Amino acid sequence: DSVFTKDYLDSYEQTVKKTYQWKVRSKPGDGGVSYVDPKSGNCVKYGDMIYVQNTDANNKWLSGNRSGNDSVFTKDYLDSYEQTVKKTYQWKVRSKPGDGGVSYVDPKSGNCVKYGDMIYVQNTDANNKWLSGNRSGNDSVFTKD
Repeated sequence: DSVFTKDYLDSYEQTVKKTYQWKVRSKPGDGGVSYVDPKSGNCVKYGDMIYVQNTDANNKWLSGNRSGNDSVFTKDYLDSYEQTVKKTYQWKVRSKPGDGGVSYVDPKSGNCVKYGDMIYVQNTDANNKWLSGNRSGNDSVFTKD
């Protein structure tokens, strides 16, 4: 269930291509990778709250700030226990960190994210928790202050 940054072009990694593919969702839906999101075809906007689903298997969503720590995993959002920690699955797309608060209004709020834009991805479980990867060349992914 751990999440990493790896070399996609590595020969072994080519045998597990779907682990690199993610879908941006407006809601979890039924958990199926083939689920058609109600906002399909629309752009993701700054300030939107999103879910990020891995396409390797059904029912695997990105979850961060687990138990207040920095770990990021893929878990089954629809599992009964996971329903008690829903906000660990919710992410906001930001143009800048602002004050770090989950309720911070992004200055580009409502504008579409465009190809080439620099974005920040914030976990909504707590203030100041941001998606971070490839730290010092390490392949782990964290949510950090």
